[in-house]
Amino acid sequence: MADEGNVEAAKPQRRIYNSKCKTESPKRSRSSSFDNSSVTTPLTRRCDRSQLFDRYANLHLLHGINNAIDNWPKLVFLAKQAMQHDCQLLAHLAAWHSHDSELNLVWKPPPKGVWKINFDATIRGGIAYIAVVCRTSFGVITHVASDFIVTNNPLRAEIHAAFLACRIASFLCLHSVLLEGHSLITCRAVNEEGFFAEGPLVGFVTDVRSSLAAHPDWSLQWTSRRQNSLAHLLAAWTARSMSFGFIPLSAVPLYVATLDVSFEPP
Repeated sequence: MADEGNVEAAKPQRRIYNSKCKTESPKRSRSSSFDNSSVTTPLTRRCDRSQLFDRYANLHLLHGINNAIDNWPKLVFLAKQAMQHDCQLLAHLAAWHSHDSELNLVWKPPPKGVWKINFDATIRGGIAYIAVVCRTSFGVITHVASDFIVTNNPLRAEIHAAFLACRIASFLCLHSVLLEGHSLITCRAVNEEGFFAEGPLVGFVTDVRSSLAAHPDWSLQWTSRRQNSLAHLLAAWTARSMSFGFIPLSAVPLYVATLDVSFEPP
């Protein structure tokens, strides 16, 4: 028994050698909270994942706040530049609107008690898409309609658009109506008797003339392309959406319905 004690005492102690000094490794106490069972304990038991996520979110937020504080002069400079750019854009648009108003390039509502119907047509792949917009003297859109015909002739498409406007006015039982289109040849062919003496389109022109003759309070006049932009844009949208007949106002895109929101008051 004494020999065994001597053997135990003769065993060298475990040491951890450092490059500078020698230190003995501390002895672990058996009462330590870290044991082998804690190694195999799942992560969710030792630390809640939601807490880790909240801690990460807070750190990310603090990082963003620190970056904002560090770059605050630059952010203020960019905000001022954006505000100046917006003011310049608004001034530019106001100047163009004033210019268009002086040149009669802005849609104008008809006199009180008179309805205005704008019409236009666009051709896509051998098919002419026709659009008609009906508005009151206050500029309020009440009806929108569209149709199509198979043709490559722009003049025939414009004449059919004028005839569709007459049909819509007759269907709605409108008394005083002002029809507008930006095709000068169509307007002259309808209003001037000797302008179209012969040709394949005489029959279509005669239909429009007959509709106007049956309603003395109806008239057809020419307008500029800018003043007829809503009908033109609606015809292009009809070609993409394939919507025909009376179209609900809720189905018309906002960029089309609000095109003439800056019209001149009567």
